[in-house]
Amino acid sequence: MSRSHPCHHRILAASSVCRVRLCEHETVHLDVGALTLRLSPDQLEAVANTLAAASAELACAAAGSQHRVLC
Repeated sequence: MSRSHPCHHRILAASSVCRVRLCEHETVHLDVGALTLRLSPDQLEAVANTLAAASAELACAAAGSQHRVLC
């Protein structure tokens, strides 16, 4: 497969842990370390909502526990 020009990306957000880019084909690229997930904007929203729920659950669990539990 040959491309005549590289796909251009616009950085939507970035942190020390991850980066979110949008390419000219409307694909969202979620980079976490060496892993890149290619998602539709709707899929990114679903992932973001799931991560927010998990983060809130972790905060509740941490508030109710004095000791760290390893799984």
